[in-house]
Amino acid sequence: TEQRRANAARYASLFEREERDRGGRPGTALDLGCGRGIWSADLAERGWDVTGVDIVRRAVTAATARGDAGPGSMRFVQGDVARVDQLGLRRFDLLLDISCFHELDDERRAAMGHAVDGVSAGDTTMLLQAFEPRGRNPMLPRGATSDEIAWCFARWTIVDEVPADTTGAPAMVVKARPRFFRLRRTADSHPTG
Repeated sequence: TEQRRANAARYASLFEREERDRGGRPGTALDLGCGRGIWSADLAERGWDVTGVDIVRRAVTAATARGDAGPGSMRFVQGDVARVDQLGLRRFDLLLDISCFHELDDERRAAMGHAVDGVSAGDTTMLLQAFEPRGRNPMLPRGATSDEIAWCFARWTIVDEVPADTTGAPAMVVKARPRFFRLRRTADSHPTG
């Protein structure tokens, strides 16, 4: 669809930045709350070795079918992002969250913040998209502030926060004012001993 193409162009610049920071070479990526694997496929097309995780079986089945037919290296696992460290996955260079965290309740947010520490390699980046808190609109996801994100991802640093380009997006999305947060966790921020 046209909206899908517009989103792909928006995210391409984010992915390009990560590749530049890695010396022009893609690495390993974990798509948290991957849904049907749309963004996983975009990363795989760019040369990333991608694993997607989603709690919904139907979504993982659709993502697996996309991965089987798509380019690059993709695999999908059914599991809870709040327990991703218990899924037997390796460590990843890039974590991607397109509108998953901002839908979780406080307990699962805190659990996810801790769980991603167990799957992050040295010098890991997380790209996290979140809407502003919804206020009184029950039709939108809960949303998240930068303070909430910083609290849940205590071993990470928010290094960038930019408004998402909502050109052509539905009015409801425009009003939600989505933002991209870029978080970094370096090797020396891992606990020792």
